[in-house]
Amino acid sequence: MKTTITYIFILLFFIVIPFNSFSQCEVIVTDTFVCHFSDRLDISPEVNGSKITDSYRIEAIAYDFIDPVNSVNILLGDDDITDSIDMGFEFEFFGEVYSHFYVGSNGWVSFSSNQSLSFLSSPLPSSDDLVPTNAIFGVWEDWNPDFSGEVSYQIFELEDSKKLVVTFNDMAHFLCGEDSLVHSTFQIILNESDHSIETHISNKSSCQSVTSVQGIHDQDGLQSFVVEGRNSTVWSAFEESVIYIPSNTQSFNWSINDTYLSDSSVFSHNYFLTEEVTLSFSDFVDCSQDVVFNVTVLPELELNTNRVEDYLYSEVSNLNYGYQWHLGDVLLEGETSDSVELVDYGVYILEIYKPETGCSYFSRSHLYTIISTEEFFNDDVLQMYPNPARDRVRFAFNTQEKLYVNVFNVQGQKLFSFDNTVNDIKSFDFESGLFLIQLTNEKGRSLVKKLIVN
Repeated sequence: MKTTITYIFILLFFIVIPFNSFSQCEVIVTDTFVCHFSDRLDISPEVNGSKITDSYRIEAIAYDFIDPVNSVNILLGDDDITDSIDMGFEFEFFGEVYSHFYVGSNGWVSFSSNQSLSFLSSPLPSSDDLVPTNAIFGVWEDWNPDFSGEVSYQIFELEDSKKLVVTFNDMAHFLCGEDSLVHSTFQIILNESDHSIETHISNKSSCQSVTSVQGIHDQDGLQSFVVEGRNSTVWSAFEESVIYIPSNTQSFNWSINDTYLSDSSVFSHNYFLTEEVTLSFSDFVDCSQDVVFNVTVLPELELNTNRVEDYLYSEVSNLNYGYQWHLGDVLLEGETSDSVELVDYGVYILEIYKPETGCSYFSRSHLYTIISTEEFFNDDVLQMYPNPARDRVRFAFNTQEKLYVNVFNVQGQKLFSFDNTVNDIKSFDFESGLFLIQLTNEKGRSLVKKLIVN
């Protein structure tokens, strides 16, 4: 049976700095390619063995105790521990990922079963069987919920992540029992978003100089991070909060031809020729590696089309390619061979893609009109001036005939339409580029003129 004479008092005054275990790591970046000259490519290396939670730093934060409304109560007695509880998300702790947790009545949360139920705090780190491992100590002390106290947990759904809040409310100490002056309230919070840990202490008083621990302890009892002055020492706190932030900072150094280019974890670069790229990677736990790989600029596919009567044919015909015809910016459903029948007016473009690379190539545009200029009315039926123009163009019509005017860009997109009126002069603002002006009379005959805007 537990008695008061079993307490041993130990005083330490600083954070116990853990020694770092050596990390086996592997950085993988494979040779790759871009489809076209000047294409931009984002490269993300695969890093194995370098865990973000191999190391932590402790920072004081604003006190922000979460009211345990709608939380799930946990029935615990003196020196007790729960069964496994589903966390509702995955959480990385000292390099391992967990989805379940255990709560000990003496003020801690662990990710492993069969933990020690010792009511006497000990300095961390420790591989002694009497010290809980793989654990987060909000306040490790000899609490006794049989006298007073409620333990509960709640999982919060945030916008893009979750958090677990474990609350020890109005906990009585075994020695001081009903003395409410030394009851304590505190929380342990796990954040899925960045695997950080918060502990918020509403109040914590000392009971007969009993020692307490506030910190975190790894799976093997070899590594710990403890709040300064609270490593099995006598201390009190009121409305205080700290956060344990994973701090195994990873360093990326990207270079081409010994020229430094970026320190981002994702390397984004435009390639104008095949390049040899070097990534120098390191972290704070002895993971260091240089990786050299090639980015190849694939040769362009020269893609032209030929017109034979009312059909367009690709000059490139290969069963290993895929074909898709477009009319302007509209994909032509079912037109997936190396030829297409010209039916509707507009700009036809052929896309060829290579399944093995996923690269697509586009032909020059082919403008198809219903009837040729020679079979239509005089070319001076429309005067556009100036042409080339800077930003504003005037349209003057020299005909008694009613005309329907469509304005297209070189991609075949119709920009706007209007009808002319005899001797009507119209003025429009244009962006720079080449434009196609289609004139159609009521008999369906058409004329296309070009307009250049600088």
